[in-house]
Amino acid sequence: MAAVLRTPDPASVRLDDPLLTAATQRGRDYLLGLSAERLLFEFYRVAGLPPTTAEGYGGWERSDAVNFRGHTLGHHLSALAASAASCRDDSTRRALLAELRAGVVGLERCQDAYAAAHPASAGYVSAFRESVLDQVQGTGSSDENVLVPWYDLHKVLAGLLDTHEHVGGRLGARALRVATRFGLAVHRRVAALDSCEVLLRTEYGGMNEALYRLLAVTGDVRFRQAAEAFDEVDLFRDLAAGYDVLPGRHANTTIPKLIGALARYRVLTQVPQARPAMGDVHHDDLSMYRTAAEQFFDIVLRDHTYVTGANSQAEHFHAPGTLHERAFRQGVRGNAETAETCNTYNMRRLARALYELTGDERYARYDELALRNHVLASQHPERGTTTYFNAMAPGYHKVVHTPETEFWCCTGTGMESFASLGATLYALDADGVRVDGFHPSALDLPDRGLRVVQDGVVPASDTVTIRVEGLAGAADRDGGPGAATDPTTDPTTGLTTGLTLRLRVPDWADRPRLTVDGVDVPVPPTGGHVVVPGLVAGATVTYRLPARVTAHPLPDEPSAVAFRFGPDVLSAGLGPADTDASEPTGILVRISDHDPAARSAVTLAAGTTVADTLAAGPLERLADAPDDTVRFRLRGTLDGDDLVYAPHRTRWDERYAIYLHLEPEGSPAARDRAEQVAAARAHAVATVDELTTFDANNFENAKDLRARRSVVGTFAGRTFRAAEPGGRFSYRLAAAGAAALEVVVRPDDPPVAVRLDGAAPITVRDGAAPVDADGFVTVRVAIPDDAGQDVEVAVAPAAETAGCRVFGLRTVAGRPRAPEGS
Repeated sequence: MAAVLRTPDPASVRLDDPLLTAATQRGRDYLLGLSAERLLFEFYRVAGLPPTTAEGYGGWERSDAVNFRGHTLGHHLSALAASAASCRDDSTRRALLAELRAGVVGLERCQDAYAAAHPASAGYVSAFRESVLDQVQGTGSSDENVLVPWYDLHKVLAGLLDTHEHVGGRLGARALRVATRFGLAVHRRVAALDSCEVLLRTEYGGMNEALYRLLAVTGDVRFRQAAEAFDEVDLFRDLAAGYDVLPGRHANTTIPKLIGALARYRVLTQVPQARPAMGDVHHDDLSMYRTAAEQFFDIVLRDHTYVTGANSQAEHFHAPGTLHERAFRQGVRGNAETAETCNTYNMRRLARALYELTGDERYARYDELALRNHVLASQHPERGTTTYFNAMAPGYHKVVHTPETEFWCCTGTGMESFASLGATLYALDADGVRVDGFHPSALDLPDRGLRVVQDGVVPASDTVTIRVEGLAGAADRDGGPGAATDPTTDPTTGLTTGLTLRLRVPDWADRPRLTVDGVDVPVPPTGGHVVVPGLVAGATVTYRLPARVTAHPLPDEPSAVAFRFGPDVLSAGLGPADTDASEPTGILVRISDHDPAARSAVTLAAGTTVADTLAAGPLERLADAPDDTVRFRLRGTLDGDDLVYAPHRTRWDERYAIYLHLEPEGSPAARDRAEQVAAARAHAVATVDELTTFDANNFENAKDLRARRSVVGTFAGRTFRAAEPGGRFSYRLAAAGAAALEVVVRPDDPPVAVRLDGAAPITVRDGAAPVDADGFVTVRVAIPDDAGQDVEVAVAPAAETAGCRVFGLRTVAGRPRAPEGS
């Protein structure tokens, strides 16, 4: 099936919306504030070349401790390329291209030098030695401290391909040469493996997608073979069959896999140059890859997505029907870890690819939701830096990365998101243009000699005006001459034609109305697009999109409610209490702390139901703020009418509530929730340290993971780490003031032996410990009184012939803390 839509060239879209133009400029300022040469520091060292700068960057790019080094350079290249392609200011564009050229040329130098020193590995270019690839594929060992090497390498390969795609010319050709050589090195490596099973256990980003992109450009069948090494076919088959196999999976590891599955389908069915690579691939088999991507998207939206379009908690998908549990009941630290920004970046990429392929409006609908309410809500309005998580529970604030010392994954995807904010506003079809995003902007159509100009800031205004102008000598925003030639005459046939506009009918609009040059046009009531054919230069379309307030309860807890005004998710301001505070999680990641005094519930009159309250419309519009931001307040509550709601993307340097509980006074639900809150606070007070996410990645390595013959997995929607017979694993957990270690196991699993700081093993037996509602048992092991500030927790099977699994570890307070400095 051929794609039905194309995304316009970035240079043809002009952003006029102050919201988008300001965010774009902040993104460009950040890109130009980074040095490609500093990002190349470790690449030069691996290649045996002297670095051109005195030092590289820190954070995730460091080399002196566990890291993800190399990934930021790839994101930087992708963002520079996209930003340069859409930039209309010549001096800024030249600056962007200069940094981009430095990155590409530096990679080329490193690749050449490495090939000269290691001819058998010609093409390899990286910020770390190849031994770590041997380690993650199970064919060797390494003293490298890089956690997810293929993930890092994917970002570099994607950056080179984006340079070729968006910039072209000689620089694009150089980038493609580096990418091609690297792709061939990947092919040699994976082709030598008997099995890729071990390789696929470690996060590898979108390596399959990038290699299919290389196939599309070059037609070299070897890139299909290399890409297939990173295709998880069993996962794809399960998803294509409609099975939700996502609980317990690392979300940002999984989403790119499906982008790659869809890339395989599109490249092998749509790119003529790649047809020789079809080989023994049957079209029916290819359809499974497409179906897997479609089903995956639907499953994520149906069961794993919050009101902002975001998903995940602690970077993972969890069981359907647990969105509330995962946002509100993971303890104050875990509650802060919802809605990873990287995931939304990748879900938007998947949505766009599916939209181009199918033309189904729901993919554009998702893009609008995610762009306005997560992406635009992730960039600080002054610093230009971006968030990692966006807490769904109340009482948190947004925490952004530091410009030069952290470099999270979401730092990189943030660079890319803000380099291409206009990419999804329009789409091109066979006879015209689809208008999917409602922001002041313009789209040039050089082949038709036309420009489509859009005005009107929704939802603050309810009117979008779209003008069709002649492109040659077209009127500028202040008026001017029209087209020099008739743009409606087809130069091939000589027939007079017109432009067809398809305007998306948003689900948030209240009875949309459309007029074309003053004549009413019916709008379909069921969504989709309204078709306006035959438009010529001078035509004016007026699209009325009155926004309404809608309530969005969490499906697994209807009392937890969020609100939208039109396309914008609203959040309530809870005050600026200590918004510079943060807490560490994972490796060098910071999250919001929690304000225990922040409101988490609003009380309704006794006997009132939440459903009745929502049906009556509990939000009342206030006068807009001085900056024209729309504002609302609750009404008809006992204690919440002072709360002011505004679009969540505007909520900065303030604690907030996206979801709040609405509870009738004295109701059982209110009592139950109060007990849950009290229990969560008690848990937090008693916790010294905790590990509940076993990911072979960020969370475990932050606890100094050491493992032999050990794997991670999922069971009953929870992650675990297992030791095989003869295997073991260990962590270092904080223990200052801790009296006991809690170990979470399954009651029917083989027993676990635990050593604390190398002491004699203690066999963990569930004994009389109660089984919780999910079928797990928590067993306590005493921590000696003379334990230090931290304790090594080593786990192994208690029996030589058995394995063991652990689903959680927690050090619990209970002994006096040692004096400071002791």
